Amino acid sequence: MKTVYLVDGSRTPFLIQSEYQSAPHHSCYSAQELAVIAIRHLLLRQPFNTAALDKVIIGSSNYKTGVDLAQHIAQRLGATAGFSQSQYGTLAGLQALEYGHLQIALNQQQLVLVAATDVLPAQPARWNKAMYNWLDDYSQTSSWSKKFKAITRSHPYQPRHYLSTPTQRTNITRYAEKKALIYRLQKAQMSEYVQLSQRRLQYAQRNNLIASLAPLFYEDGRWIHRDQGILDFSVPPTATRDSCGKNDNMDILTANSLASATEGASALLLASRKAVKRYQLPVLAKLSTPQWTHSPDNKNMLKDPPNTAIEHALKKHQLSVDDIDYWEWNETTAVEVLAAQQHYRHTPPVATLSHVNIDGGALALGAPATANSLRMILQLSYILRRNAARYGIVSSTEPGGKAFALLLQHEQEAEA
Repeated sequence: MKTVYLVDGSRTPFLIQSEYQSAPHHSCYSAQELAVIAIRHLLLRQPFNTAALDKVIIGSSNYKTGVDLAQHIAQRLGATAGFSQSQYGTLAGLQALEYGHLQIALNQQQLVLVAATDVLPAQPARWNKAMYNWLDDYSQTSSWSKKFKAITRSHPYQPRHYLSTPTQRTNITRYAEKKALIYRLQKAQMSEYVQLSQRRLQYAQRNNLIASLAPLFYEDGRWIHRDQGILDFSVPPTATRDSCGKNDNMDILTANSLASATEGASALLLASRKAVKRYQLPVLAKLSTPQWTHSPDNKNMLKDPPNTAIEHALKKHQLSVDDIDYWEWNETTAVEVLAAQQHYRHTPPVATLSHVNIDGGALALGAPATANSLRMILQLSYILRRNAARYGIVSSTEPGGKAFALLLQHEQEAEA
């Protein structure tokens, strides 16, 4: 197996496009356009031509609609269209990374571009007083001409809101509530961690620590240079009643302890040792083989690690938890990080959360379904370089029991 290097990466800020439109009928960016924005900025600073890319792999949570997303993006960028691959689904970002890693590790390709992109489905306008006024005007009018005027009449409707699908949100909340009960987590703990995540993001933005990660986003004539830190305050402050069982008084999760669904794109450039030497590319980190595990029952949460894939990654490289300098944990909910904090309570960097998601995680940034996974890898690689650290782990778990872990290694001599 050949060594796989992460040499560069870029992403758009994570936000909800409709909330930042000044024009009432302005069309939002598609998943394809978001990916092109992130990839184009990444490729413009490379010493090689776009045609030098051996493979373009795109992951997206927006399912295929008759157009090969990767092939279309490759054509727009001037890359070789015949070497493109698309992945679809909520795990598409991690699957695209694993496939790209395998292409280089098996010495089949030298330069592989991996990207993930997400846009949210538009939901109908929320029912409010203005909507009811419109219905009254329409129903109380008998003339068709007046009905037509009622249809075209402008009312101050609230803007359309974008949310993840109800099924996904229900599965996430049920799994989070179960884990919170097992670990005896309190709402106060979650609220405190959410505030910590927000403060860390604000500090990173204020000190330009992540400016190179999200350099641009063109929206309605304006340039946005930072994440908006969107939190969805429209979600009720309590968990869904149907996920709490027979105890109707159960009140565990708050609105802010669930990561808000946002839009965005992330792109990573992977290279072999041969490509690094040929083009004299800087190295951000060496990537280990991605590890996957699956434990559908989740009956022994207190005994088993929060992410069993981490143990596989550590064992493969003969490392211990104490050897890991920094962690990037996918905080779909605050429960994920707090459960890890309890399990690794004898490991000070994790027990104190001092080395976990230090630039702010998904609770503050927002979480595009597939782009966030590549964002964590890119963010952790910059953290390792910035702090002259050696090892870092990206961790992600899914409600169904799937777990993912990736070990990153940064070496100072690799940059020379």
